[in-house]
Amino acid sequence: MRTVCSITQTGPDSATDVLQSWADERQLEREQNTAMQQITELLAQRVGGERIPPAALVSAVKDLISAERRLLALENSAISVLRLDDENVQGHGSASAAVIRHFMQLFDVREPAGVLPRMNELFLMVSEAGNALRAIRSVLGLGT
Repeated sequence: MRTVCSITQTGPDSATDVLQSWADERQLEREQNTAMQQITELLAQRVGGERIPPAALVSAVKDLISAERRLLALENSAISVLRLDDENVQGHGSASAAVIRHFMQLFDVREPAGVLPRMNELFLMVSEAGNALRAIRSVLGLGT
């Protein structure tokens, strides 16, 4: 209402400025709505295609950001261990760096950032193999 009143008081040049401002605000609103729809669709895929209420949407984004921060911190710590200067550890290297390098060599991991994802893959594979063995034992009537 104030904007409309000020248009009549200040003249036609001000009116075009106000109209342009409104148009810019509407365009920004459309862009934000489109972005929100895309984010909602992406997060809905994460939870099985269900519609996500706004509060749950915010919570899911917070969870994703928190998980990303934890992963980046772990990645950075692994990288920093590998960057230890071997000369400072009397030419032997640290035990942590040696273990990480050995893991990378055994499991064909090219970058330190790939160590944690490969560990997760291995954990899942071992868990699935354990489940399969338990199922086979059960079917064959063997004890645990």
